[in-house]
Amino acid sequence: NYPNPFNPDIEGHTTIAFVLDQDAEIDIEMFSITGAAVKEITVGSFRTAGEHQSDIWTGVNGVGRTVLPGTYFCRIIARYSDGREESFRRKIAVVR
Repeated sequence: NYPNPFNPDIEGHTTIAFVLDQDAEIDIEMFSITGAAVKEITVGSFRTAGEHQSDIWTGVNGVGRTVLPGTYFCRIIARYSDGREESFRRKIAVVR
């Protein structure tokens, strides 16, 4: 993702980028350092093979409140039509 770290008050959002080797359904979710669910960015969204840079996180939780500064984890799950599933995790730092 870029920028990382990011300040929601200054940059406004961080862009979550990833590359798929074939078409897939994507879930992108944010978690706290303790593993608590923070925000679903997208669930079950179809993406074509290739590079993607259209998903963003604005630093808010599921009820629209700005999260506290700290480290968060972004989990991307790709479910391919052949039944294969891949999961990627990234650290995202929120600063103020």
